[in-house]
Amino acid sequence: MLPFIRAHEASVKQLVSIKGFLTGKELIDRNLAFWTLTMWKDDNPMRTFRNSAANRKAMQKLPVWYNEASYFHWTQSESTLPDWSLALQKLFEEGKLSKVRKPSVN
Repeated sequence: MLPFIRAHEASVKQLVSIKGFLTGKELIDRNLAFWTLTMWKDDNPMRTFRNSAANRKAMQKLPVWYNEASYFHWTQSESTLPDWSLALQKLFEEGKLSKVRKPSVN
């Protein structure tokens, strides 16, 4: 768990330093499910973060650390983050699975 926490802290430090990051939130759900929701001015700063060294390093570990992972890109006109139930609905509708080495059997 310690390597994950270190990678997370490095990613957050990088995230908040990028001009164009508006806001975000995290949720640790039961069974150590981690959820992240971020809002950006536009796609360019989001891509800057996605391609940053801290995020790339963490994402290289994703297949080993997780047994499930998914993501989606959502554009909206509202300037506030959606609630978790709406974000989860969108994830189920539009999400893409990331490759993991030992996927859960669900």
